[in-house]
Amino acid sequence: MKIKYSLSKKEIIKGKKSFEKVLTNGKRFTKGYLKIFVCSGGERKVGFAISSKVRKAVVRNRIKRWLREIYRKEKHILKYDVEIIMLIDGFDSKMSYNTLKEDVLNIFGDINEDI
Repeated sequence: MKIKYSLSKKEIIKGKKSFEKVLTNGKRFTKGYLKIFVCSGGERKVGFAISSKVRKAVVRNRIKRWLREIYRKEKHILKYDVEIIMLIDGFDSKMSYNTLKEDVLNIFGDINEDI
């Protein structure tokens, strides 16, 4: 089976109601500044959010691009169709793409075990 490494617009959660549904009903996984909320449901969807505590827009946008890229490449690890919100609630100047990727992969492993 060939793995599809794309992230279509249909897979992205948009809208306040959709975000609130996952944030209120979902299960929370935390690793450092990264929080992932998971709600088992219909389709596999993902949403990205970065707190305004990260002051510079350039940094917020870079981190959001990193999260999208990590999800796009590693979504095949998730066994189930779930709705996910990836939230960065702060910033560490030592944060890099590789450390963020390790955190996401650790949480994906926890999600597979827990759901």
